[in-house]
Amino acid sequence: MGLMGWLRSFWQRDAVPPPGSNTLGAATLPHVVIPVAGPVASGSNSTIAGGATNTAKGATAWIPGADTRGGPVPEAAVTLGKKGEGFRAKPYRCPAGVPTIGYGTTRWPDGEAVSMDDPPITEEAASGLLRASMAKFAADVDRLVAVPLNEGERGALISFAYNLGAGALRQSTLLKKLNAGDRSGAAAEFHRWNRAGSSILEGLTRRRAEEEAMFRGG
Repeated sequence: MGLMGWLRSFWQRDAVPPPGSNTLGAATLPHVVIPVAGPVASGSNSTIAGGATNTAKGATAWIPGADTRGGPVPEAAVTLGKKGEGFRAKPYRCPAGVPTIGYGTTRWPDGEAVSMDDPPITEEAASGLLRASMAKFAADVDRLVAVPLNEGERGALISFAYNLGAGALRQSTLLKKLNAGDRSGAAAEFHRWNRAGSSILEGLTRRRAEEEAMFRGG
């Protein structure tokens, strides 16, 4: 539960609990605006007119018209995030000793770190925090990926970035292969990201397998 909350830099929240409240609910959360993706990077030879991609040996075809960058966070990505993190109403310490709450949240929107003295939150509030964080990472994915993405591909990358951070995606061979049009090669990179330090974690191995399956359309 929340095994890798310490690996991420979480999105920041504006709201504070109402006076006299000892449980943070959804009413205390800000309205989440899904950012619009920036322009696709120029100079890539992986995208051709009409929305198709280069299908040279090793690459997988992209369905014309299916680009979902700039859209809402796919529900499948939210579901995978909840499954991977698990819900905790009260603050707890992740394996790295970092105070965590909800679905792996380690920082509130004002930038303040979660404290072991913080009041419990509802599942609804935790879900709102998760969705807001994922919206931020969706914008990161949309900015970093230079080729069109269908819903499964984008959802898998959002889950990956939420769990490991946008920096991990930015420096990954996964992203390099994807932006070069090698979708199959990119999918095969997910399983490599299953370690905390030098230790392989079973939970991360399962999560990467689910993200790869989502990316491939399974």
